[in-house]
Amino acid sequence: MLLLDTIGELASVYSLADVAFVGGSLVPRGGHNILEPAQFAKPILIGPHYENFRGIVQTFLKHDGVRIVSPEQLTEAVLKLLRSPHEAVQLGAHAWAVIESGRGSTQRAAAKLRDLLAHDQTPSEQLSMPRTS
Repeated sequence: MLLLDTIGELASVYSLADVAFVGGSLVPRGGHNILEPAQFAKPILIGPHYENFRGIVQTFLKHDGVRIVSPEQLTEAVLKLLRSPHEAVQLGAHAWAVIESGRGSTQRAAAKLRDLLAHDQTPSEQLSMPRTS
């Protein structure tokens, strides 16, 4: 088992994990970001306090890409995933699928905004807009 409590080292270490417990979530501190272990297709466990990442966690929950455990359940949940590699791989694969489904979202949103802005302009406004190079 490896326990880290420093900033900036965690992202590269997730690739080595069999199971990722994302801390700051067992106590009311708002939790931490689960995207880093998900990008490595790792099974993710978190505690009940994930207020700072509610939207992300809800998306992952919807796709069975994360499990929420109480402090009392944590040890058993980790052991269960370690004893059931198939279940751990499935949980990690679901997390990775959530990451993959979001790839390119910035480009898609920018394209939609460009389309909306172009559509909202009258022909005379389009002609008078300065050109950028």
